[in-house]
Amino acid sequence: MKIKRATTEDSQEIFHLTQDTIRAIYKNVYKQYQIDFFSDIHSKEAIEKDIAEGIVYILLCDNIILATATLAENHIMRVFVEKSHIGRGYGSKIMDFVEREVARNYDEIVLESSLVAEQFYIRRGYINVSRDFLEINDGRILEYNTMKKFLTVGRK
Repeated sequence: MKIKRATTEDSQEIFHLTQDTIRAIYKNVYKQYQIDFFSDIHSKEAIEKDIAEGIVYILLCDNIILATATLAENHIMRVFVEKSHIGRGYGSKIMDFVEREVARNYDEIVLESSLVAEQFYIRRGYINVSRDFLEINDGRILEYNTMKKFLTVGRK
């Protein structure tokens, strides 16, 4: 198992992993229009843009992408684990990696969490800063959390 920066060749696999996980896991918490919104913001174009900026990481096992995370300064985004591998520690492994990267230069981490992932982040020491509501279309609302983790290690 290894973690590395994603390349443009990885974009299709990251896109499918993200979309498949959203469609499989979010259906237990969100309505279809909210799931569609998540799918749209995690588009192939958005993933390719972030890869071009060098901020997407992937966790590989036997050359198969099992998890991904995007990291812009101290802001973690788009953390997804391949749907059939959820609960096996891959999310924790990629989070350990990006948290260490953040700790090099920052004292805190910020992320927006879906309601699906909230407990995962709480178990990792994140706190809810706010419960946020976004109007996504025709007055329909998407609920999510802004979360922070304060790093005790600080700058190294």
